[in-house]
Amino acid sequence: MGDALQPAAGRMTLERGSFVPPPGYDDVTNYAYRGPNEVPRLKVHYVPDLDAVGGLDAALKNYQAHVVKFLLAQVESATPAPTQRGDLTTETLVFTFPGTGPNDPYDRYRERCGIGRFPKGAGFQIEYVTSAEDAASEGVFETVLSSVRLVGEAAPGGKAPPGFVRRQAGAVTLAVPVELQPPTSFHFVREEDGSKARLTVAIAGSADDARALLEEHLKGLGIVPEQVAALAQAPAALARAVWKAPRHSSKGDVARTFCHQVKPVKDAHVVVLGEATADWHDRLLGDFDRLVDSSSVGWR
Repeated sequence: MGDALQPAAGRMTLERGSFVPPPGYDDVTNYAYRGPNEVPRLKVHYVPDLDAVGGLDAALKNYQAHVVKFLLAQVESATPAPTQRGDLTTETLVFTFPGTGPNDPYDRYRERCGIGRFPKGAGFQIEYVTSAEDAASEGVFETVLSSVRLVGEAAPGGKAPPGFVRRQAGAVTLAVPVELQPPTSFHFVREEDGSKARLTVAIAGSADDARALLEEHLKGLGIVPEQVAALAQAPAALARAVWKAPRHSSKGDVARTFCHQVKPVKDAHVVVLGEATADWHDRLLGDFDRLVDSSSVGWR
């Protein structure tokens, strides 16, 4: 269930920026909210049609089998029947699992997983991981699970219990502990018959932050350091840029179109990045420009 893709739709509203995801793309963002050293950690997954993955019971049983096999989990509890939480129908699973190496901050962890169904059949899964000794984890988990709403039913940045902030994770909003840091970038992919396009949005504070983010992205594309410095430090780096270059892959060099633009909004900069196979050059630029145009201020 956690691998299910979410159709991009509606406006994504964050603290310092907002945008409308491109229609026809899958939202492949990892909606993970992280504490120091990755713990505590809260992950959120949305599924447009829960019945398409077997329904509530099957989703929970499949996830339980997965964690027992791959995390060596020891199950502590699983709800025997669905529970109503307002309009939500939920089931929960609690288990512990061992750390995996010397760099793990704890020897043992506890995950509290909640899977829920909205009245019209869409579903979600949240996974809250803490140290096994964290006595407050149950209360935090219950607050988060009970707070999940579809976008439109509760606004990002809206009222949340003390110590929490309401954040948007794609098609849902939920109360997240204030100390957990939200994702820094959002990713959307479209594929058809071998053609592929990818659009990424990130919110930076200052223009210097935006340049640093852009520089890191360019390095990831394999552009040599000297070119990166010239592109990322020039004043024109924040303007719209489009170029073509081969992308190295296991199948050899593949012709690609790349583009980027930084759009200033109130107290922030929205960084938009695009990449597509050469045959989707025009489609990419159309989707890219609409995404840039849709970028605006956030809720803070």
